[in-house]
Amino acid sequence: MKLDETFPSWRAGSSAWHSAMHHLALPSRGS
Repeated sequence: MKLDETFPSWRAGSSAWHSAMHHLALPSRGS
């Protein structure tokens, strides 16, 4: 396995996921 290559990609995806969650949370809270 090449974890060294997949880990950075996973971190990038995780950041995008958290960013998306924040965008979804804003209208959900009715700000």
